[in-house]
Amino acid sequence: MFHKHLGILGRANLVASCALRNRFLAVIPVIGILASMALTCAHVQESPRDAWEFAFKDFVIASWHPPADTDAEYEIYRDAGFNLVMSVRYKLPDNALELARKHGLKVMIDTYTPNDRPWGGTAAAYMPHPTHHPATLPELEWLHERYGDHPALGGYLLGDDYGALPQELVDTTRFLRENAPHLFPWICQNVMSAKSLADAGNPIQDPQIYPTLYQKDWPAEKQCQKMCLDLQRLRTGCRRYDLIMWPMFNVCGVDSDSLVRFQVYASLAYGAQGIWYFTYRDGLQNGSGYQTVEEVKQNLAPTWKVAAEANRRVAARGPHLLGRAAVEIFNTGWETSNTSRPGKGKLVETMSDDLLVGILAKPGKQPLAMVVDKRTDKLPAAVPEREVELCFARAVSGIELLGSDQAVNGNKVNLRLPGGGGQLLALEGKRLDKFSEQ
Repeated sequence: MFHKHLGILGRANLVASCALRNRFLAVIPVIGILASMALTCAHVQESPRDAWEFAFKDFVIASWHPPADTDAEYEIYRDAGFNLVMSVRYKLPDNALELARKHGLKVMIDTYTPNDRPWGGTAAAYMPHPTHHPATLPELEWLHERYGDHPALGGYLLGDDYGALPQELVDTTRFLRENAPHLFPWICQNVMSAKSLADAGNPIQDPQIYPTLYQKDWPAEKQCQKMCLDLQRLRTGCRRYDLIMWPMFNVCGVDSDSLVRFQVYASLAYGAQGIWYFTYRDGLQNGSGYQTVEEVKQNLAPTWKVAAEANRRVAARGPHLLGRAAVEIFNTGWETSNTSRPGKGKLVETMSDDLLVGILAKPGKQPLAMVVDKRTDKLPAAVPEREVELCFARAVSGIELLGSDQAVNGNKVNLRLPGGGGQLLALEGKRLDKFSEQ
């Protein structure tokens, strides 16, 4: 649809031509009018993504809790596979930006400030809160004038714990669209409201999906079921409104390696274009402010190694994942909503029990399959590695295990997966596009 890329003047002309056409169509039946309007004018609608061109091109692997202002902590975050971190709340981000630049990270500036200390001295109206607020428009303008050109800046946290967007977040989103479309206009939701984001022209949906926190007393399987239900809701909203999918999941208080892994890889199976950890410190790290790498390493939780390994694998696969949508999700074992069972005539014909497989499609590209082992336990090291088998449709002539040098001929593959673990597969073959159009 070439009209999608018209400028403001082009859109105005198109709207005017639609209006003239509609007057002419008044002489034909109502059904004809509606049909013609749908065909000629509907594509005036913009995608929330249209005005944005982000400078950060990697798959986002981000941490909610910021590192302390030490070289050691920034080095460890980078070593753990993170590429985007937050600045410290209520604090100007000078140190964060310089440390991030030094260690090859990007920073999301946390714009929250105490109510009695607005950035730049002036705040516009905002949704009342007892203690603090995110930057309102004059405050964001002040922050952006100071830091907008810093090479380590990735974007701004415009709001946290929101559902539908209040006017101040609509205003700050608009400001960034018009003045800094290369930066992330990040809003972290606690109630999914895809339409509200789309209406404001904000292209990213990043909700908090925390069954490992809010439902931590549930069995591990039930927590993962809830995770999949929420990921499905997020996927549905993002596909409907053309939003970028960034789920945020919880590792705070999680001792289980399989639960940490499952949250990462299930997010990818549902089509995530970035992942956020809540939280890194207090979840994978004990204490903060250490001055040496050795001190930091001595105070890492056992799950740090699990998260770091997963992050590095995701980073290596990031270029393959970007721009893809989960067009179908196959499932065996416990039920999840809106998933398919393998079967004859489907892209996945058979697969081992307790697997989740997301088919990730991109126009002009062969499909990928994100395979996830659904076996989890609340205890650490409680789920051993196992071998699983998948048989794809006959149209699949070869399978590459991305991130490794392994590949197989034909449509059948055997994988070894730890509990909650995942493997991304590239499928080769002719006429596979018919399986990617759902």
